[in-house]
Amino acid sequence: MQWRNAPKGTKCFALTMHDPDASTGSCFWHWTAYNIPAHTDGMAQSAGNARETLPAPAFGGSNDVQDAGVTGANGNCGGRCPPEGDKPHRYVC
Repeated sequence: MQWRNAPKGTKCFALTMHDPDASTGSCFWHWTAYNIPAHTDGMAQSAGNARETLPAPAFGGSNDVQDAGVTGANGNCGGRCPPEGDKPHRYVC
């Protein structure tokens, strides 16, 4: 994922990934990351899978994947995983 043209004075970034098509009634939050340094202009695929792969001092936040008990409380990215046979889902970052 890449981004550019951050507003002047940006101090850090926060990223989220959610699925508004999940059948939970309130969407499904797959990933959150906070305190991404302002000089960062992108992140490699799978950067959210472990704190060590995020640009310091960024950290992963809580998400619905953790609430389901899949990855534990470590901020890992849940990735795309709609239920088998479900309609197509959108993933919004």
